[in-house]
Amino acid sequence: MRAFIRQLRPALLATVVFTVLLGIVYPLVATGIGQLFFRDEANGSLITRDGKVVGSELIGQTFTAPQYFHSRPSAAGTGYDGLASSGSNLGPVNPDLLAAVQERVASYREENGLGADVLVPVDAVTASASGLDPHISVANARLQAPRVATERGLDVQVVLGMIDDQTDGRSLGILGEPGVNVVLLNLALDKQVVTVETVNASREIGFHKLDLAGVVVDQAERDVTAQLGLQLQRPKLPAVLGRLSASGAAEAAGLREGDRVVRIGDSSVELWTDLVTIVRDAPGRTLEFEVLRDGRALRFQVTPSAVDDNGRSVGRIGAALADAEDQREQMFVTVRYGLGEALSKGIGQTWDTAAMSVSVMGRMIVGEVSVKNLSGPVTIADFAGQSARMGWAHYIKFLALISISLGVLNLMPVPVLDGGHLLYYVIEIIKGGPVSERAMEIGQQIGMALLAALMAFAFYNDINRLVAS
Repeated sequence: MRAFIRQLRPALLATVVFTVLLGIVYPLVATGIGQLFFRDEANGSLITRDGKVVGSELIGQTFTAPQYFHSRPSAAGTGYDGLASSGSNLGPVNPDLLAAVQERVASYREENGLGADVLVPVDAVTASASGLDPHISVANARLQAPRVATERGLDVQVVLGMIDDQTDGRSLGILGEPGVNVVLLNLALDKQVVTVETVNASREIGFHKLDLAGVVVDQAERDVTAQLGLQLQRPKLPAVLGRLSASGAAEAAGLREGDRVVRIGDSSVELWTDLVTIVRDAPGRTLEFEVLRDGRALRFQVTPSAVDDNGRSVGRIGAALADAEDQREQMFVTVRYGLGEALSKGIGQTWDTAAMSVSVMGRMIVGEVSVKNLSGPVTIADFAGQSARMGWAHYIKFLALISISLGVLNLMPVPVLDGGHLLYYVIEIIKGGPVSERAMEIGQQIGMALLAALMAFAFYNDINRLVAS
């Protein structure tokens, strides 16, 4: 009996240990990681509107009304049945399939007003293998766009732009073809009324319905709010000059910090926004400034420098607004969280910042983001000083941003960085032995050269910013 118990004890102990580890600890850890870093994916990529779940980004739905984009046919149960995922299982020469396809082709051409010579996309008349595919091809969506635009009274270019917004690229950049999520596209069409949350001067929270039906927003324009009929509140700050750039037009003309601008040419100036508007519209053109200095009226000839701003030439005089602390505080709202929620928000913000850094680096490599955004120690020091003047909270946030960016950069697979060491370890695991000293030496030299070139380019951008300012 004792021998049996001695043999049974390890088995029971192993059962308990592995049950706890694999049945409790591992699921909790996996669930926690999923909820922290991949919450949407872990919860099924659910789509919510007005607090209600209306679908999933991964499962298609049936749409038959003419004002909606139609999904591809489905053989899952009675159509897009999440409990009966399946294809039709009909062979390519099956008479039933051929007849169904011919009927769908005729119906597709009729509902979209297409001629007999227009090719109908395959996905418009055949079901996917799962029967739950939420995507249709870009060609299919664009052929339906005129019908949807007509039914909704929208410009067809607006609808085509919405198609582009809801188009998913190839998986990993190389697999499959781009597709349009029909559920998200139709929800975007229906989302013509948005809820705007506001906070008034008494710190009272209000909710307002904003009807965007038929509104066409030109995203190329900088002031999107103005296109929606909104005007952001701006403090009425007097046109008092603050810090002047050493090489700016303002200092060259004899203006000083503390001067209050009252007139430019024939236009009176009361607010800082008046000054900015006049200067921006006069690049390279000499303006007569009238300022008040120690109670005396003085006049100066100022020629704003021409600076390129997104393809448009604007004027700059190298003068900042004098600090108005009382007005600045009115533009901020303090939001507080409990310890647990604050920790969750902090982790999420850290992850988002790191992901943004990686994304920007990648877009720089492919040319989608200008390399002029790359900054060096000079620009970092300048922004550090500006954030410190705004308060300790802004300064700490700036330090966190720099720390995260440096952490992401340090993980890049460059030999002299920690990411390079991780790369060597991966190669060692794949190879089954350590990397040769000669290879590591060459890698170190390449890494040093890359970092030196990066630092030189960052300094070059810093110097250009100083000269331009």
